Amino acid sequence: YQLTFYKIFYAQKHNVDLKDIETHFALLKRTAKKDNVEIFRVTSASKKQSNAMTLLNKGLFNIQKKNFIKDKRSCAKCEFCKTKHCP
Repeated sequence: YQLTFYKIFYAQKHNVDLKDIETHFALLKRTAKKDNVEIFRVTSASKKQSNAMTLLNKGLFNIQKKNFIKDKRSCAKCEFCKTKHCP
């Protein structure tokens, strides 16, 4: 969602219509002799923008409520596992 967020917040900051902004992704190839940059257009329809903002708002809500979601799959490698600092 990173490019979608850039699009949304750029449009808000510069008072530009979202339909007037296109997002692209550049892939830099290290080993190619020619055409070492490939550019892809990234679509961000209104549904994707809505999903991105919903995800961001849920994340901000959880942070403000100090409801930190723990990824149990990462516990085995965590240096704080089974210590007083483990959430």
